[in-house]
Amino acid sequence: MPAFKLLQGLSARNGIISAQLAKAGWAGPDDPLFGRLGYFNLFSSGCGNPGILTKELGKRYYCDAHFKPYPCCAVSHAAVDCSLFVANNCNIDYRKIREAVLYVSKSGLNSFLAQPFDANDFPHAGSAFNYRYHVATALMNRSIKPEHFENSCVHSPEVISFMDKIRLEQLPGVEKELLCAKIVVTMDTGEQFEKFVESPKGDPLGNPLSKDDILNKFISNLEFSKKIDTLKGKKLISLLERLEEAENINGVISLLT
Repeated sequence: MPAFKLLQGLSARNGIISAQLAKAGWAGPDDPLFGRLGYFNLFSSGCGNPGILTKELGKRYYCDAHFKPYPCCAVSHAAVDCSLFVANNCNIDYRKIREAVLYVSKSGLNSFLAQPFDANDFPHAGSAFNYRYHVATALMNRSIKPEHFENSCVHSPEVISFMDKIRLEQLPGVEKELLCAKIVVTMDTGEQFEKFVESPKGDPLGNPLSKDDILNKFISNLEFSKKIDTLKGKKLISLLERLEEAENINGVISLLT
């Protein structure tokens, strides 16, 4: 499991422990947010609108609902969208591709996603966080699904060989925007196909998934994992859609076991 997922769990645990300690009277810093060694001074350039932090505190609750369409790093989703568009709409044969150039921002080129592909050390992380692997997978399979991140696919000689045809370049004039991308695919005949995506599918602000997209992904993931059958999955969806009406979550737990 990639280390960043462990950190998310540790952060959640630390939040619970901190609340328990505070309840027991264990005091913390006088000003953990705005103090000299507080959050905003250490981890940001400051807070321009501090009033928003306490606005409707305890009355209104916010959370980030970000559903990704693809089982890989969200930063590369525009690259995946571009590649899938060319693969599915231009009727190309990936075996006849001479070169594919992926254009991303300067920040994207300097990110871990642009590093050379190496699946030997950690296959899951190596494939989930690599532009070239995502582009190759999308162009070759015309889709990108959980099964494409299993060891048999990650170590496929054909996939590894195809990645040699993929080159990364900076998208002209784009410095920091990580979520946009452009691909130019050149065939053996010299014919070119290109696609630019500014807001990738799944972007919660610019291009969110529809409810049907989310439910279809849920069922697709169930079928891949084989943890519970599809019928149970559909019953689970029905329960979760009216969870606030349930007296307890026993019905949910029973469907997950």
